[in-house]
Amino acid sequence: MDTESRTIFLAGISFLTGLILGLGTGILLAPQAGTNTRKRIGEAMEDSSQQLGKWMVDAKERVQDLTEEGKKLASRVTSK
Repeated sequence: MDTESRTIFLAGISFLTGLILGLGTGILLAPQAGTNTRKRIGEAMEDSSQQLGKWMVDAKERVQDLTEEGKKLASRVTSK
């Protein structure tokens, strides 16, 4: 795993860890009726899932761009 991929992976893990800790803290500090709590958790998970999906698409595009740049650079180096 290269540095860029590792950074993206760690960012994703950090995000998910923060999400879980934040939800847990919110539930413990501001208890509500079970129905309301489940609804809020569901909404937070949906929002987080959408954001994570956007980040993954961006990361994939970035990796593809870097791969293409690497191929071009390798081509130039080998053609000399």
